Amino acid sequence: MKLIYDTIAFQSYGLTLIYFTIFVRILLFPLNLKQQKSLLRNQELQPEIEELRRLYKNDKEKLNEEQMKLYQKYNINPMAGCLPTLIQFPLIISLYRIVTQPLTYISGVSITAITALQKFVANAQNISKSKAVSEIVINDFFLKNTDKLAEVSEHITGGQLLNMKFLKIFDLGMTPSLSKLFSDPKVYLPLLLIPIISALTSYLIQKTTTANSANKKKKEDEKEKASNPLETMTKIMPIISLLITFNVPAGVGLYWIIGNVLGIGQNYITKKVFQKKKEGNV
Repeated sequence: MKLIYDTIAFQSYGLTLIYFTIFVRILLFPLNLKQQKSLLRNQELQPEIEELRRLYKNDKEKLNEEQMKLYQKYNINPMAGCLPTLIQFPLIISLYRIVTQPLTYISGVSITAITALQKFVANAQNISKSKAVSEIVINDFFLKNTDKLAEVSEHITGGQLLNMKFLKIFDLGMTPSLSKLFSDPKVYLPLLLIPIISALTSYLIQKTTTANSANKKKKEDEKEKASNPLETMTKIMPIISLLITFNVPAGVGLYWIIGNVLGIGQNYITKKVFQKKKEGNV
């Protein structure tokens, strides 16, 4: 992250997160490609799956058994659509630490210096416990009180402070909050867009991942739909995304949004490529 921040991101915190997201998507591309192949092949099996559902509509255990045999026959993993999404959770956890500790991971401030700065800011703001002073609070304090930097010059310099603003309205170091909305609407009103957009793009990427072009029926049996793990993920992921991005710094939400937008584009392009290959083989 520090390398990205100092070079191609031109010391823009928001751009750093965007470039980092692109880098992660490139790393995950082989897995996502395999996912799309599996899903497209799964779509081609829909007529056979529908026939199995018709034959074993009163025997769910037998239906599941026959479906697994069918998947094994064509070497298809029915859970492939869920894997890339699940793999991102450890990345989200790592990113949470980076976003909440930007002075450590981006500016390169040592742990010893952070401890000293926590005590300094705690004394300046009459905070009883210095451990309660986060790196974001430290960063914000010295951005607003640049005259105090001379007193801690052995621990941090002005060049190590980060501008957490993105597009001049989103403070990526802050966490969205409904309770603080009316006390500071200038900060927290724009932040509400982060969880909302995150949930919306999570829904769209799941839809573009699980969309079944082979199934032309206008209506599908609700029990069959509910038994599909990909349909379940389509419903659950936006809710999970909303809950997570409401409880973490907005920078994590921005990572999630950019990743989803890139994923939607990737799904669209991949489907077009495979459809052309399929038509060429006909």
